[in-house]
Amino acid sequence: MPKPPSFDEADVSDKPAGVRNRPRIGAAAQARMRNVVLKGRLESLLSVDEAAGAIVAALRESGELANTLIVFTSDNGWMQGEHRIRNGKTVPYEESIRVPLIMRGLGLPAGCSLTVGPPRSPHGSMNIPASRPYAGTDRQDPQERSAAA
Repeated sequence: MPKPPSFDEADVSDKPAGVRNRPRIGAAAQARMRNVVLKGRLESLLSVDEAAGAIVAALRESGELANTLIVFTSDNGWMQGEHRIRNGKTVPYEESIRVPLIMRGLGLPAGCSLTVGPPRSPHGSMNIPASRPYAGTDRQDPQERSAAA
């Protein structure tokens, strides 16, 4: 897998002491990370992918797929050598704080996406169709539903 520019950074002079004092990640450690940790994570992800596929197939077979909103997310990112941090999730770097949020169904247009701005940004940037996902369906927008209550 390709490594991001932040992987095992050569110049960490702009980083806090906790990062500046970390040694570079040698070839042996990189090989362990790649062969053990990454391989294990990819195998786990394959299991998640297979399970999601089975759930979608069951929903399709039961006729409920069109009536179902599927949401996938994670609790945190995980460092894998970025900024010389071999592992962990409690550091204030993009690799640790960014998590996926994937939604499918209930009138959401295929291929729409949303990109949230940087941390502490007052707003994000959006790349979604102008029409509301519930337009033209018998489903009520959750905000309208709560406002009507």
